[in-house]
Amino acid sequence: MRLPFFSAIGTADVILLMRNLAMTLEAGVPVTQGLSMFEADARGTRRQVIVHLRSTVESGQTLAHAMETSPFAFPPIAIHLVQVGEMSGTLSQNLTTLVAHLRRVQDLRRKIRTAMMYPTFVLVACLGLGLSIGTIVLPQLMPLFESLDVELPLSTNILMWVAEYFRVYGIVTSISVTIALLALFALSRLEAFKPLFHRFFLMIPLIGGIQLKTAIAQFSSALSVLLKSGVAVREALPAVALAVENRIIRRAILDAVPVVEGGSTLVDGLRTSGRLFPGMTCSLVGIGEETGSLAETLEYIASYYQSEVDYAIKNLTTTLEPALLIVIGVLVGFTVMAIITPLYDVTSSVG
Repeated sequence: MRLPFFSAIGTADVILLMRNLAMTLEAGVPVTQGLSMFEADARGTRRQVIVHLRSTVESGQTLAHAMETSPFAFPPIAIHLVQVGEMSGTLSQNLTTLVAHLRRVQDLRRKIRTAMMYPTFVLVACLGLGLSIGTIVLPQLMPLFESLDVELPLSTNILMWVAEYFRVYGIVTSISVTIALLALFALSRLEAFKPLFHRFFLMIPLIGGIQLKTAIAQFSSALSVLLKSGVAVREALPAVALAVENRIIRRAILDAVPVVEGGSTLVDGLRTSGRLFPGMTCSLVGIGEETGSLAETLEYIASYYQSEVDYAIKNLTTTLEPALLIVIGVLVGFTVMAIITPLYDVTSSVG
């Protein structure tokens, strides 16, 4: 029985557990003894997982079955690789392969998060500046503008309207925006709404390209790892689909399963998604199937798209940074001009 709100074990925990288990197996230590060693130092979620794995394996079940029935879900690709490794006697090698794959996935996620930190910080600073001007600065200046015996310019009138709006509706607006953002975040975490958000992300310029390339890199890397471990394409695709985070790409991969099971090639299955998978990707997959080197071809595709994601992220940050700085500059400049212009008119008329 999986716990309701903490249903998945973190990638970092899976990497640590699988790496340590691979090392102990290579040293000739049995699985149960190795798990007992890790259990002594583990805490929290990690300890619960290890206790379950050890007790299940000690009862005569396989490690793959223990992972599949764990109260905290393991990635499907991990379960498949462990299952194949136990059947073929290459468990330690498969665990090492799994760790390498999960590290690539983790590095890709970390690069995306790191690249988005600065634009997000600038955007939050921009919003904070706007709110502070609207709620603190402008209300102080309203009496001054109203007392001036000059015709106020359009920029000042706009500023006064904004100040009046924030004076009357500022608290309501702030609370409403906060609630809306929290509601959107909560909805984006619900499985029923994820396809809507992920389809929307794919439509955004630059962001959509990163989303698509990331999904193809995840798909190619996961499928390559499973094929190299001896898993057939039709058996690997369901697990590979779950390794892809974008729900639209995941659905396209799952739609390819019956096509492949019907005797068609993988490239035919990918093409059923329309133009979702790029033509180059489909062509390379087709060549890999024809030459019998699909696993190696998919590894190349994964490496290529990971590099493309790195480049796209750098390009995105390079584009967003000056754009956001320009927005802040325009906001500050507009505010300064709206404040100074009427004061200059007054001093000029006095002189």
